[in-house]
Amino acid sequence: MVAIRQATQEDATDLLPLLEEFFLQTKHHIDHGVPWIIEDTSDVLKGLIDNPDVVVLLAEEEGKLLGATAAMKTYLWLAPSSTVGIELFWYVYPEHRKSKAAKQLFNALENWAKEINCDAFTMVALDHLEVERVAKIYKFKGYEPCERSFIKRL
Repeated sequence: MVAIRQATQEDATDLLPLLEEFFLQTKHHIDHGVPWIIEDTSDVLKGLIDNPDVVVLLAEEEGKLLGATAAMKTYLWLAPSSTVGIELFWYVYPEHRKSKAAKQLFNALENWAKEINCDAFTMVALDHLEVERVAKIYKFKGYEPCERSFIKRL
């Protein structure tokens, strides 16, 4: 049975291989050569886990990490009275993507955003990683396209 729980500092080391696998599939790395620096990611992850405006969630089954997600609460800078939750990452190991882990992580993020009274929640789809499949999931869950990001390495 898949269990979802909030990450603690003790989980940070176990999360790093998952985050590395995710990062190495991003355009930041593939197309723009941004290197994976484990020490930097470890420091940031530990800060996120301790941040009261961030949630880091793990999906586990029998003590095995299947996936993880994180989101932060922030404000619309043009409408600071409106709080929004923003997904930072949502990654499930490929061999577990058809399990309940991905869905349960997604639902847990939304529930977290509701519990902290966010007015809206945004999810991200990496343009080159099954974007159409992910978009279908988002639309099914009631999300609509809002904006699109572009990147250029400087």
